[in-house]
Amino acid sequence: MAVRPPLAGPRPISPAHLPNREQGSPMQPDLRKTVRRITPALLVFSAYMVFYPAPAEACHKYVSPYTGKTGCGAKRADKKKGLSTKSAGQVSNTTKNANTPPTPPKSSGQSGTSSVTSAASGGRLPWPSGLACPWRININNFENWRGSRVDVLGGWIYRKTWADMRRYFNPYRRQYFTSNAGTIVLGMPLLTNESKGDFDGCAKGKYDSHFRFAAMQLRSYEPATRIIRLGWEPNGTWYPWSINGNYAKYKSCFNRVAAILKSTDPKLKISWSLAGGPLRRNFKSFFSAAYPGNRYVDYIDTSLYDHWPPAKTQRDWDRSFLPMLDFLVRFAKTNDKKVGVGEWALSQWRGNGGGDNPLFIRNVYQFFKSNAKMISYEIYYNCGSDNSYWRIYPGKANPRGSVEYRRLW
Repeated sequence: MAVRPPLAGPRPISPAHLPNREQGSPMQPDLRKTVRRITPALLVFSAYMVFYPAPAEACHKYVSPYTGKTGCGAKRADKKKGLSTKSAGQVSNTTKNANTPPTPPKSSGQSGTSSVTSAASGGRLPWPSGLACPWRININNFENWRGSRVDVLGGWIYRKTWADMRRYFNPYRRQYFTSNAGTIVLGMPLLTNESKGDFDGCAKGKYDSHFRFAAMQLRSYEPATRIIRLGWEPNGTWYPWSINGNYAKYKSCFNRVAAILKSTDPKLKISWSLAGGPLRRNFKSFFSAAYPGNRYVDYIDTSLYDHWPPAKTQRDWDRSFLPMLDFLVRFAKTNDKKVGVGEWALSQWRGNGGGDNPLFIRNVYQFFKSNAKMISYEIYYNCGSDNSYWRIYPGKANPRGSVEYRRLW
């Protein structure tokens, strides 16, 4: 009798099929590989976040005031091109003619939500005060930081070509200016790079249409006060409208353009604006030869930077800056005008500037205070990157001067 083979026992279980608690999940080897691959990257990222925290304005939020592009690439491109550089006694072409600012946020500084009061009406400052390149910061934060409102915003219209000049005007810029200040002070080119030195053509009306267009655009800035620094700093050598001894031709051009602007926008004001720097020593003779005349000028304006030479001591200020400023006020009074300072700032320019100089801040403040009734506007040149030569806010570039400005303003 055949013997029946025993029943087959349970099928052997391979290690791969053991329960998790005994052998572990069959997916674990892959997981371990993944962990090994990403661990170095995680460690590097963690170290970066600990030791290099993101700045207040991370570059991915950066908006270039020159090209309108956004992101870290735009920030690197601006830095690579040196768009915040400054040459002797002047602001670089690119910086002054900054491109379209980003779409403006609604300002709470003008809506009553800020704790500050208007500098020009019952606030701490008895004269209209403001800043240039305002789109680089949050204006409401700046107002709260310094303790008084921004009354004036400054900028510069493009000057490379006439087409560029026309492109400057757009709804975004108008909205930005008019929603953040009651007064706008703009540098307007008297000639462009493509028409350099052509005072004759200007005086004969060759460029009239461009100025009529600009004035028509500025009319839409109502109800803001519009002030034009027409052909600013003509006593220098760095702009297409630099006089270079051609006083009669320059005045004919200036007067024609001023008349066109005023006839097109009757509420527009014209400022005759001169460069300071080493040229301040020759103000008296230059005024005598180049002043266009009271009929065409509403304000006498100057640029005021702490360089060429700087005011490192009170004696420096008294000898180099004060005579120019006193003459400016006397000239304005004689001609029944008021004074504007369309751009002023600390300077660290190549060893010729005073650097982080609280003394300069105090002396400028004292000048404004002593002549408050004569000051129509003053605009701090808060342009360039956070660590540029002249920035006052935030205080990274000039911490001592920043503290002094905040204390006084």
